[in-house]
Amino acid sequence: HGVKISKRSARVVENAASRDTISTLLLRNGYVLVKLEYIKCLILPDRVYVFDVQLPLVNAFATKMHDALQRSEDEHLSYPLRCLDNALDTVTLDYEKRLNVFQPVLNAVLASTGRGAFQTSEHALLRLLPLENALTKFHTSLQEFLSAVRDLANGGERIWEQLMPGNYPEVKLIAESYVKITEELVNEVNDFQRRIDATRDTIEAALDLQRNNILNLNIHISILALTTAIGALIAGIFGMNVTNYCEEAPLGFVAVVSGIGVVGVLVYGLMLGFYFRNLKPSNVLHSTISASDFYGKLNDQAFINTLREQTSA
Repeated sequence: HGVKISKRSARVVENAASRDTISTLLLRNGYVLVKLEYIKCLILPDRVYVFDVQLPLVNAFATKMHDALQRSEDEHLSYPLRCLDNALDTVTLDYEKRLNVFQPVLNAVLASTGRGAFQTSEHALLRLLPLENALTKFHTSLQEFLSAVRDLANGGERIWEQLMPGNYPEVKLIAESYVKITEELVNEVNDFQRRIDATRDTIEAALDLQRNNILNLNIHISILALTTAIGALIAGIFGMNVTNYCEEAPLGFVAVVSGIGVVGVLVYGLMLGFYFRNLKPSNVLHSTISASDFYGKLNDQAFINTLREQTSA
């Protein structure tokens, strides 16, 4: 068609099968080179070349574009702009469909995670990580697409006038509308990621609590072992083959056993009291958990209104 494409520009559509997250719109004198997800095409003033039409998704896009170009509802737009608008619309609709699939899956995973966070924390974390990775990849695709559309909105007027004379205002309006749509999608994905981060923090807190409970059990076992060791020491002293003046006492055995029991109870109580007073952060943890219900209601406007009425009264 007499259009010369540089090798640097051609690399955008070459060997990009494994890089579907990359989105690029190259504005050149006489043509627009498009790489949006799986869509790779070359738009000229009077025709468009679509690459990899043997792929099912690309074939469906080419058929849709052909039907759209045959309709007369957008004849006020130039041919290249109609092709570009169709490609942007196709990718945007695909993103919206993908987001609609993510939303119920995310809600189900977060709901199940919240119900069992303190019982199956490790299992919940293993379920959450693959979903987070998939959402991160989707977020990267959206960011790439948003960057490409912003570049389109800020493209040089001179290049657009050479390709589509008199259509530069329409290009700006179309590009800005897709920027707005994509920004809304990015905000929704950001909200999903914040929810995942909050859930992961809850799971990690649950795991920390489980570890603390294990440490508490270990402390009790250690104190009991120390108490038993003191009792064994006393028994060992009285078991030596020396005269201890208790052999002939009628209640010697009862007195020794009772003494060992009293000493054991005292040592256990003193050690446990020291632990609760100085080491165990149970009061802080309890107050934090008790306050979480109140903090969670601060986003409930009905609760805020009730609280203000009670305060003013």
